[in-house]
Amino acid sequence: VYRALLEFGIVVMRDQNITPAQQIAFSRRFGALELHSIVPCRMPGHPEILLVSNRRDDSGAFTGRPDAGREWHSDSNFHAKPSLGSLLYALEIPPEGGDTLFANMTAACAALDPALKARAAGRNVRYVYGSRSAENTNTALKVTMTQSQWDEVPQAVHPLLRTHPETGQKSIYLSLTT
Repeated sequence: VYRALLEFGIVVMRDQNITPAQQIAFSRRFGALELHSIVPCRMPGHPEILLVSNRRDDSGAFTGRPDAGREWHSDSNFHAKPSLGSLLYALEIPPEGGDTLFANMTAACAALDPALKARAAGRNVRYVYGSRSAENTNTALKVTMTQSQWDEVPQAVHPLLRTHPETGQKSIYLSLTT
């Protein structure tokens, strides 16, 4: 599975029925797991899992991160070391739509006009998650965090054209959101 991930950039395994503990154990086969910085959206009892959901509990609070994936992005780019990837496990999907889309940024980099690629080479991008502020109220989909939780969210600077540490392939490492 790991070799396929390096070769193709994505692996899909349909019709799985796994517990949170099994998801965590499988994920650990790829290396150490990171805990997502949005503390309120971590799964209770399984903080390694980030809940993504637009469902609300009885108090009206979201039961997970409601706006994850609304815009094109690379996961966890605000960490100093880029993630190998994300392991997604859908518990409930709509009968139509709701697709998770992926872009091959290695192929996009290879297809760049040479002049544009030369301009991008050596440039860096700073990633800061959200507004890093407890007053982040720019959306009805906000997740409430304390100022101390926001203060613990890292920031990182990465090359715009990143070389994969194992494959040696160059890719575009850029997000509209973090």
